[in-house]
Amino acid sequence: MHVSGLETSLVVARWLLLAAELQVFGALLCHRLTGAFALWRVLVPGFVALAGIGLVWLVLQAMQIDDPSTPLASLALVVQVAWVGHVALLRAAFWLVSLCVARWSPGWAILPAAVALGLHGAVGHAEASDDPTLQGSMVLHLLAAGAWLGGLLPLRLALKGRAPRRVAERFAHLGTVCVAVIGVTAIVQSAALTGGLPGLVGTQYGQMLLVKLTLFLLLVALAAQNRFVLTPRLDVDATALNRSLGFEAVMALVLLGAAALLSSLPPGAHVQPDWPFPLRPSLDVLQDDDLRAEVSRALLMMAGALALVVAATLHRWLRLAVLPALVLVWLAGPSLALLLVPAEPT
Repeated sequence: MHVSGLETSLVVARWLLLAAELQVFGALLCHRLTGAFALWRVLVPGFVALAGIGLVWLVLQAMQIDDPSTPLASLALVVQVAWVGHVALLRAAFWLVSLCVARWSPGWAILPAAVALGLHGAVGHAEASDDPTLQGSMVLHLLAAGAWLGGLLPLRLALKGRAPRRVAERFAHLGTVCVAVIGVTAIVQSAALTGGLPGLVGTQYGQMLLVKLTLFLLLVALAAQNRFVLTPRLDVDATALNRSLGFEAVMALVLLGAAALLSSLPPGAHVQPDWPFPLRPSLDVLQDDDLRAEVSRALLMMAGALALVVAATLHRWLRLAVLPALVLVWLAGPSLALLLVPAEPT
């Protein structure tokens, strides 16, 4: 297999494997939370996908590490001596334990599933950094993503049972916690791996991270609509929420694809960024007292503009507040431009 083709296949396999793992973990947790759907309708295809895709991923990983021309020999070698092979076997063992336990107690099966999912933090960028904080944040990031994103399709099944509104509200509380955990852990990971603003906009890693962030914010907006607009109408019309959850699940799958691709790229902190803009930010202007005061006033104007926009969003009768917000932005613009200087190659 050609090297570029192997790398592409590995990214796709990693994407599908992560999606299957989140699905199984999310189904177990959603069932524990709601108990309102046929769990094995999700677990059976989920575990089958885990076994098949997991084997394909491990073979591709072994071919990348050792020799693409001898997949079976490379697989045997990686399983015996490579850390990634040891972790893969350990994850498989915990998934198998989770499957066995789920037959008599789905609630207890969450624990080995959480360990198996969290072991992703033992490989990849987090493991290579030797930073316990980064590794811990990766584990929490994965568990929160599994609880929220992996529970979307099981939630659709649960809404077909009794008391759908109560089910949706209970899941919404869990989703709120998960979004907060994902946001905080994403900040920790970005600070350690991105390489600051130059790495964010001037490397493939940073640019893909921006794509992932955009998808995450769209998902949060959609989840907010589900919680505050569609859930209160659930007793009257469940179709809109079911359709929205399906769309949210598709977006989540795209987000996982971006995450799989991101994990295959070298972190922005480890490569030379290529600044793509003619200007770059600089704080040198703040050394001058008069200019520092001018910039401070401009920042206060921007804060006021933001407050007016938030107020206009929350209250219909304040929608006209957007007009003075635009005026404040226009007035602050020239002063904030002092924080930009020409970007000269070095």
